[in-house]
Amino acid sequence: ILLLNRYVMSEAASGDAPEASTEDTYKLLINQITLGLVEWLKKQPNVCSVKVSDFSPLSRNAINAWEQKHMCLLPDDLKSFYRSVDGFTLNWSVNDSSGVINVGRVAINSIENLVKVAGKYDQSDFSISLGDLDSDEELLPHDDRPRKPKFNEKSRIFVIDQVPGYGRVCLTYKNTRAETPAGPNPEIWFLDRSLSWHYLAPDFSCYFRLMIMHIGLPEWHFLFTRMGISNGARQWFNCFCPTRLSIDEADRENQDDIFDVPAVSCKFDVSRVIKGKSRTKTTPAPLAQKPKKTVTPQSKSNRVSSASKK
Repeated sequence: ILLLNRYVMSEAASGDAPEASTEDTYKLLINQITLGLVEWLKKQPNVCSVKVSDFSPLSRNAINAWEQKHMCLLPDDLKSFYRSVDGFTLNWSVNDSSGVINVGRVAINSIENLVKVAGKYDQSDFSISLGDLDSDEELLPHDDRPRKPKFNEKSRIFVIDQVPGYGRVCLTYKNTRAETPAGPNPEIWFLDRSLSWHYLAPDFSCYFRLMIMHIGLPEWHFLFTRMGISNGARQWFNCFCPTRLSIDEADRENQDDIFDVPAVSCKFDVSRVIKGKSRTKTTPAPLAQKPKKTVTPQSKSNRVSSASKK
């Protein structure tokens, strides 16, 4: 992307730059931005349509205005991307016996659609908000895995791609403070429809390469989650990215090591909170009985003598 910027700027400065609508310049920009993905897709069997959105470079003033508005410094690689193209969308389709099927999608939002998710919440407001989903992750014994973003003021989250039907790819600034500009080192996370976070890449360049490598196949973001992809998406991977699917299957065998999450034990003692009468029956103590009088048997002669006296 940096080389592409230098080429465009040098041609524009020399005055010999061709028109943006010419076929040669258009193919050059597409091949540079997609790393040759468009030409590769056109050579694949059954791929009938490869559509790339029209794009135009973004001025430096527009980038500075966005940074001042949101108090976030964009990373250099993302700035270079926007200086080349303000947003990018690639859709490709496959033609089979049932007709044309839209399969792949590769997209990056324009800077206008780089909108913010969540934000600061009023502590005095007792209504339900996204901030209620934040867990006490700092209290758990974690290893070197990245910490999840927060929906409160501790993180600034921006949607870099809206994945239809599955979630959002977000540019996340973590450990932010109010009224303080965020540093130029955001991470890329995937926020699914259940509002769960999944780590994708440490920066924009790594994410862009991941997106190109997966050629925008359906559900490719879920390869980096515990859920994995569906059987329908697995068939598309078998057709176009069988090597990537084999890598994922090998990683799933060690899933406990890769996606291991420390278990949280609940120490909530119900007996201390809920107090009531015990339902166990207690047997009463036996009553003390009076000793019985013992009658000694008398002999026949004694009974006769006592009767004669009477």
